[in-house]
Amino acid sequence: MVGQTMFPNTGTVDRIIVEDRIVITRMRRYSMILLWGSALVCAPTCARAQDDWTQRVRTSAFAISATNADAIVRQARESHISGIEIDNDITGRYRSFLDPHEELAAIKALAGKAHAAGNHAFVYIAGWECITANADKSEHTFFKDHPDWVQRDINGKPAVFGGGTAFWVRGGDEDVWISPYAEPWRRM
Repeated sequence: MVGQTMFPNTGTVDRIIVEDRIVITRMRRYSMILLWGSALVCAPTCARAQDDWTQRVRTSAFAISATNADAIVRQARESHISGIEIDNDITGRYRSFLDPHEELAAIKALAGKAHAAGNHAFVYIAGWECITANADKSEHTFFKDHPDWVQRDINGKPAVFGGGTAFWVRGGDEDVWISPYAEPWRRM
């Protein structure tokens, strides 16, 4: 077809144009084949991504206790929440750090009720922050018991904050940031 052009003023330029059209047509065919082939290869992965609730979740955080699991699940349902973030205080609160049994039971209860209601639940873990409630009146606080575990600034000042420094730290509370280099902490 390249040599049989019927354009006026036929010549080399017309042949190049016709050749380019053939090349472009062939490129389009190959592109479509590659596109459809890619779609077939990607289909199982794309389907998995659509089925992955973490990619399309509507979430909200809830502070848990031993008695509020039903209220949280009801509130999540009423608000069309599909993923309940459980704010875990095992490492985030010194009392839970010392004895995590109550906190673990509350997490288990909430997760079970969320799943029974067809909802998802996941746990937020405050890995390096630890708050001691009523530290100003407590004999034991994280910083009093483990001053060598706390992060320090460039001048050696410990990362210890009191109430009012942030909205989640109440008056009288102690908020510390634990150093990832504290050997005893890392062995836990």
